[in-house]
Amino acid sequence: MASSNNSVALVTGATGFLGKVVVEELLRQKHTLSLKSIILLVRAKNGETARQRFHNIIVPSACFSNLRPGWTDDVEVFDGDLSVPRCGLADDVYDHVANNTTHIIHVAGCVKFNSPVPEAISSNVDGVLNVLALGRSCDKLRRIVTTSTAYVSTAIGPVYAELSPLPVPPSQLYATLKAGNMNAEQAIGITGHPNVYTLSKCLAEHLVVEQRANLSVTIVRPSIISAALKYPKPGWIDSKAAFAGLVLCFGKGILRVINGRRDIKLDIVPVDEVASRLIQEVFRGDHQPTVNASEFRVTFSVATDRCSLRISEICRLLEQEFNGMPGSDARRFCFVGRGWLFKGFELLYHRGPLTLQSAYLGMRGETEKQKQVKKALKILKDMNAVFSHYTAQKYDFRPEEPSPMFEPTEYLRVVCSGVWEHLV
Repeated sequence: MASSNNSVALVTGATGFLGKVVVEELLRQKHTLSLKSIILLVRAKNGETARQRFHNIIVPSACFSNLRPGWTDDVEVFDGDLSVPRCGLADDVYDHVANNTTHIIHVAGCVKFNSPVPEAISSNVDGVLNVLALGRSCDKLRRIVTTSTAYVSTAIGPVYAELSPLPVPPSQLYATLKAGNMNAEQAIGITGHPNVYTLSKCLAEHLVVEQRANLSVTIVRPSIISAALKYPKPGWIDSKAAFAGLVLCFGKGILRVINGRRDIKLDIVPVDEVASRLIQEVFRGDHQPTVNASEFRVTFSVATDRCSLRISEICRLLEQEFNGMPGSDARRFCFVGRGWLFKGFELLYHRGPLTLQSAYLGMRGETEKQKQVKKALKILKDMNAVFSHYTAQKYDFRPEEPSPMFEPTEYLRVVCSGVWEHLV
């Protein structure tokens, strides 16, 4: 894979888990891709500028430990806010970005499943639309790639690489949500999505199509992203979100009950596979005259059934990996199921013991420990509420391109060791 000389790739979301791996892979393949430099748009936060956050969060990360010394010289960092017009860039910075950028990889977004509607719309819809507008100002731009989710579809059955229908015109739904005229429950009640996160990603896909003009755009839909399979090193992870949170809670001995069907397979994809797909897509068409210059496409980054494990198999492997692991308090899963039985076991093994422990600590005046117990109870409750949708029905993704090939049992072992090494 190669591109024209002196390509400049703009990346958003570089302070996040997936964003770091995208940047690392771009730098590792710099000569193959003929990259001149990488531009990062980073939001100032908590009194820190974009460059300060770059040096405090990104540079020290183990994700970049295998890169050659001086790799930061290839990276330009600018203060930006994707939720506002012109991505919050100063005029001179905006002109610099517009005059030099050849490829855009948009990774930034809110990954919380049940965030408030304004937050989800601001991060996942406004953000991509403002990046799209920036792309239209880039004279040298060849392609934009934006990150969505494989779970945008509400249909039962095969899920194809095409837009998932919405029951109302996308622009109308967007205006209603932006105006605050519909809450989360009402919105997902209309569209059928399980949460605001998947709804916002679905809406963003439709609006990208409406507003892309003649830009060449790819939407990449990953499934459940977890630890690296190979790059930057096996097991690397720095996010407790999604499946890693489940693994971590079991390893710590607090997760005993799962709300889901034992026969359902979880589609878990390595973060480096997703990063590779994003990069492959953004350089798609370079030196390939057969590719349409204003092409739009949707593609998956998923494991598929072939490289996925059933919930029952995952539970068994977690028990094998963590029982006996130094420092782990893991025991065994006591119940995997749904309905009233789940509620009963959840009361017996989660809510009951932790509520009693919290009350006991409160009586002893150990407020900090009590806060930790209450936090653990909330995490378990939220985790089972969120995962109940993904563990209750089969998702049959049908990618048009070949999916990554890896041995799922071995990969799960890599995830377990990575979570324990990097997150505990």
